[in-house]
Amino acid sequence: MRSTVDFAIKERIDSAQFLLLTPLPGSELFRRLSTEGRLNDRDWDDYDAHHVTFRPRGFTAWKLQVAQIRAHARFYSYRRVIGRLLQGRVAAFLVGIYANRLNRRWMRKERPYLRMLRHPSAVDAALPTAS
Repeated sequence: MRSTVDFAIKERIDSAQFLLLTPLPGSELFRRLSTEGRLNDRDWDDYDAHHVTFRPRGFTAWKLQVAQIRAHARFYSYRRVIGRLLQGRVAAFLVGIYANRLNRRWMRKERPYLRMLRHPSAVDAALPTAS
């Protein structure tokens, strides 16, 4: 993701979304991850390419989510957004301000989800067990 953000900044791209692979229900990827027991979320509201809904190989779902959050935060940092204005890219500045605020609002709204993703065992322990 870091290289993708570097590219977007270098090429002066005005707007970007750094989205997560989402195994959509009914897709081959969904079936495979389900069979492998790697789906960590069946809340269909989270299947929006902004939430990690599966356990990736080689690192945690938390680390993938953090990489996505940091990509947006870096691309839409106030320093970069103001830089766009100083370069005369007014539309890019306005998009940047909107995106920065949207990202920060998402982080506040998704605190419970992020907490669960970071500490899944604590959430699992709090869930009722089947008797």
